[in-house]
Amino acid sequence: MEQVDPEVMNFYRVFEFGGVFLMSILVSMVARRREFDIFGFFVIALVGSLGGGMMRDTLIMAGAVSAMKDPMYLILATVGALIAFFTHLRGRVWELFQVHADALLLGIWAVAGATKALQYGLPPFSAVLMGVLTATGGGVLVDVMTGVTPQVLVGKRLYAMPALLSAVIVVVLNELGQTIWGMLLAPIPATALALLSYWRHWKIPFHVEFAPVNQAANFLRNAAAPLENESRRIARELEPYAMRSLRHQALAKADRELGNDVDDANPVEEAKEAVKDTAEAVKAVVEHDVETAADALTADDEAEVNREGGDGRA
Repeated sequence: MEQVDPEVMNFYRVFEFGGVFLMSILVSMVARRREFDIFGFFVIALVGSLGGGMMRDTLIMAGAVSAMKDPMYLILATVGALIAFFTHLRGRVWELFQVHADALLLGIWAVAGATKALQYGLPPFSAVLMGVLTATGGGVLVDVMTGVTPQVLVGKRLYAMPALLSAVIVVVLNELGQTIWGMLLAPIPATALALLSYWRHWKIPFHVEFAPVNQAANFLRNAAAPLENESRRIARELEPYAMRSLRHQALAKADRELGNDVDDANPVEEAKEAVKDTAEAVKAVVEHDVETAADALTADDEAEVNREGGDGRA
């Protein structure tokens, strides 16, 4: 990764601090809705504003996580929790501010996470993953702690997709040797996409019955059914009558063997005998001695019927 201008890094550092402060206030609204006490406000604020970066630093083994090395992160998150605890922020204006601020933070944190991963030598795909994790990890942890399905997984609004877009842009431009431009421009399309998804109610489409592999398999099976039926018809016409009769007799004999009572004296031996008789019949067919094979099967069947009649079984 090329050396990044210190002014750009300072610019992103200021935005990170501002993002931690703002996000701590935003996520603390969840604590108010859940009627948490002040300790709950602090926990939600710290996890929501710092969780993504802490997970990123842990995974890339960056030593002590940034939130622990620089006390300013913890201070800003704590102040944000106090503001949210003592001030009930609500109304349409606050909702619009929350949506726009969240969209901006998604792009900035995704770029910051991907850039830090590249600085530590991670490959492009891993860097993109770290960018998405940085932007969405805190929100996922808050949702899990409060018993809500994470917004990233539900898809009611594009949330992870804008972060993914920012991370991909900064990684691609870094590969092209334009890291600075990537850091400056990547948050813009992600923020725009997040806002458009809110105003136009965009979401990733999904239906519980969506299974294109199964649908393709069913289509191919239905398309091949006429061909299969026609091939069977042709095979029946080409098969000699004696061979077909022999095959039917062998199948009938096997059905009778399988239908015997489970208390037979030696079902294993009877099964072996049936297999042996069928094998001899098939061998006779191979040797073009169809009539002999048919006679052998018929004789065996008659003997078996007589034997079963003598044993008193139908």
